[in-house]
Amino acid sequence: QRRVRGTTPLHCPRCGSRGAMEQGPTITLKKLPPRPTDATGAFRAFAVSNHKMVIATDSGQLVRIDLRTGAQDVLTVGFKCGAVRHVSLDPIRGVHIVVAYSSGETFYLSAQSDRPVQLKKLDGLVVTSLAWDRDNKNMASTGELLIGTDSGAIYEAQLENHGKSMSCRKIYDIGMMDQEPLDDSSQMAIHGLHYDRLPADRGHERKFLVMASTLTRHYHFVGGPTLEQLFRTPPYNSNPPFKQMPGHLKHTELHLFTAPDDPLLQRFAWLTEPGVVYGGLHLAGQEGSSRDQVFQSQDRLRYPEVENEQHRRVAAVPISMGLTRYHFLLLYPNHFQVVNPLSKQMVYETPLRSTASSADLGSFQSVGCDVHTGMSYLLSDKAVIKVEIAGEELNMWRIFLGHKKFRAAKEACRSSAQRDKVLVVEADYRFEHGDYVAAAQIYAQSPRPFEEVALKFIQIGHREALIKFLTEKLRPMRENAKIQRTLICTWLTELFLDELNQAKFSSAGSDSEQHTEAVSRFRCFLEQHHEDLDPATTESLISSHGRIDELVLYANHIGDHSVTVGHYIQRKEWERALDVMSKQQDPNSFYKHTPVLMRHVPAATVSVLLQNTPGLDPVKLIPALIQYESSRGATDAGPNEAIRYLQMVCKPRKPGLPETVLCKDMAVNNYLLSLYAKQPEESELLEFLELSNQWVDLEYALRLCLRLHKFQSCIKIYSLMGKFGQAVAMALQWDTPDGLDLAKVNANRPETEEERRQHWLAIAKHMLSGAVQTGDGVKGVIKELAANDLVRIEDILPFLPKDTLIDDFCHEICTSLEDYNKNIERLKREMTEATNSSSLIQQDLENLPNRFGYVHADQRCGLSGEPLLDQDFYLFPCGHAFLVDRAVQEVKPFLTADQRQTLDVCMAVLNGASNAQRKKDAQDEMDELVGAECMLCSDMMVDSIVKPFEMLDQDQLDWDIN
Repeated sequence: QRRVRGTTPLHCPRCGSRGAMEQGPTITLKKLPPRPTDATGAFRAFAVSNHKMVIATDSGQLVRIDLRTGAQDVLTVGFKCGAVRHVSLDPIRGVHIVVAYSSGETFYLSAQSDRPVQLKKLDGLVVTSLAWDRDNKNMASTGELLIGTDSGAIYEAQLENHGKSMSCRKIYDIGMMDQEPLDDSSQMAIHGLHYDRLPADRGHERKFLVMASTLTRHYHFVGGPTLEQLFRTPPYNSNPPFKQMPGHLKHTELHLFTAPDDPLLQRFAWLTEPGVVYGGLHLAGQEGSSRDQVFQSQDRLRYPEVENEQHRRVAAVPISMGLTRYHFLLLYPNHFQVVNPLSKQMVYETPLRSTASSADLGSFQSVGCDVHTGMSYLLSDKAVIKVEIAGEELNMWRIFLGHKKFRAAKEACRSSAQRDKVLVVEADYRFEHGDYVAAAQIYAQSPRPFEEVALKFIQIGHREALIKFLTEKLRPMRENAKIQRTLICTWLTELFLDELNQAKFSSAGSDSEQHTEAVSRFRCFLEQHHEDLDPATTESLISSHGRIDELVLYANHIGDHSVTVGHYIQRKEWERALDVMSKQQDPNSFYKHTPVLMRHVPAATVSVLLQNTPGLDPVKLIPALIQYESSRGATDAGPNEAIRYLQMVCKPRKPGLPETVLCKDMAVNNYLLSLYAKQPEESELLEFLELSNQWVDLEYALRLCLRLHKFQSCIKIYSLMGKFGQAVAMALQWDTPDGLDLAKVNANRPETEEERRQHWLAIAKHMLSGAVQTGDGVKGVIKELAANDLVRIEDILPFLPKDTLIDDFCHEICTSLEDYNKNIERLKREMTEATNSSSLIQQDLENLPNRFGYVHADQRCGLSGEPLLDQDFYLFPCGHAFLVDRAVQEVKPFLTADQRQTLDVCMAVLNGASNAQRKKDAQDEMDELVGAECMLCSDMMVDSIVKPFEMLDQDQLDWDIN
């Protein structure tokens, strides 16, 4: 086993100089397990695919190897068949095997069979190449095959039922169709053959790509819809195009590499004497039949120098080659090289016969590659060498970058730092070549500083590229980067507006396609990024450029309906303005536009206001209502919409109607009252005063009603203010039956009887005066007044005319005298009872000093249980007795701070003073505090109910709940 990282200097065949080889992948050569013991003969040809390998020997045997498990088996194909010409294994599953011999015999073997099947229909044909159907998934069928022979003929064949049935027909012959035949017919043998189906676009027929190579020529065919029809179409049916390379090689190879992750991207390599001709194949989306649509960037690699037997480095042609994703594997009789075709650098070289042990490997034959595993193999006549390439993509990104293959360079990057370098170089390259828009898109992905890139585009004055750069920079930016997003979007807004102005004022005008496209782009931008823009700044920018339609569009996106409403108001589209305003929730928009709308469509405006009542402040709508009221004509008989709005927000709802939030602001209620006061009828004003008087300035209401001569409302207001005398006076002044009734009602409202009596006297005076003036007589008035308990007959006598006859109220006078007599008798009884009570009290006072109580000799204190007669004690009329010390202790918690201080002073005097008078005064004061009431049956015991019981520790344990 040999593990080498190639670092050998490479001789450049173009300039003849040597240079240091850049570090390449790590390559390991490892010999596979020994050949089976029952395998005879030398190895001559092999094929590998999908972890399976098949080797043909010159003794007619076939060795099958499972590279996963290492299992091997040997099959006998046929003896005396001549030399092995071709071994092929299907590239997809590795289950179909075809072996061809120089005798013209061809055999087929499937993975499920141990018995090869001779293909009789190919007898006599020396098969030199075979192309498999890469789309075939059938284990029992090979699918469509193309078979190349040593005469230049191409056959179409298909094997079914594990080779038991076969269809075969000749569809092309290069020797017959080529108008430039070769002198040597052996050079017409097809050594390489390949075909692929091109993806069919909708509406187009299916097409095929076929490649065939001889020793010096490379043919290519594109067409369809079948393989047979492909070869019948011009120019392939008369003079097929080809690429010819000089030389006199006796062998050649055509290899293809298909990327497992992208089957539509392929690379081919053709081994010729001047070098390896290689290029890319792009199979996606091909509609025409031109080869230029399939073949891409063909080039030729000159062979590196190898060391000969004289230890001199000379150019030589490999005996075989292999193709990996990024490298060519070149096999020489004594050397093995790995070359990077893009950099033209050799990344690995090793001699195959440098040691004695390597002589056991025998003579090397060919190279095989398994695209499924990425492994390659070298075949000698004695052994198989496994070639492991680790890190094949190492530094490929730099090589692709040096050749300006930016897409491939990005795909080969292994880190973000490498990708960043590729992006910077690609962006600079695009910028230098004038592709500014593409450069802007790439700059946005690169780590190049934002300011530097922006200044580059500003300096060249390319607005479109700057827009592209800012847009792409904005796309991946985080949503929480609010400041950065806002700044970029604001800049983009200004650029879009500048673009609109330039398109509008160009020669084509605003109707041009350029202007239409610019408008569409800007509106799309506003729709996508309206949340990133600052509303005030953006609206100012758009309006400064006169883009009203875009301003309205942006306002709708951010929910700023005020701008939209203002736009419709300017156009006098009142209904549309109201429709927009009704769908938004911004109170400021209502306050701003209601004054104008109330002047033109008051009813509809009030309806919209009422729909949004909970979110509006009626105070801020008063200016709009005042303007509306002032604009109404004196003869305008329509309903007052200001009253309709205010009464809905100010008047309490009647039972059964939905409740709303009432406005209790005094200014709003005062304004509604003023509107009611201007109405000819007072019914609504009186109702409003009755329901909402607590939210009205009554003094203002009174002044207003007095000025407008609303007497009934004035009476109501006086009554609400508690000024019942003024209410009665105004009611009497309003000389109507309703006024007199209101006077009577208000006369009964004062709380004191004297006030009510005075009001009724005023009513009596007014009624008697009116009766005299009208000549109706005072008898009925006196009778009505006599029914009121507050007015007596003697109170109204001064109000009667001097010529009034007593006969008109004789009965009332007699009734009054009887009432006076009854009151005199009642007062006499009360005086007698009071005299008797005074005598009894005097007797109790005289007997109080002689009062005494009994104490038993064994009686104890009601608080402490100690004997009473051993110490001073208090005896209460209820029979309870308490020792002085215990009584003081019990009373103290119920005394105030001052009383407790006084009690302490008294006790100190009793215990220490020698003055008898002082002791007597202290004792009297102490008795008043302590002996005022019994501790067990007085208010003191009732007050102590909130005091918790005092328990000992044992008592506490007894009360615990377990």
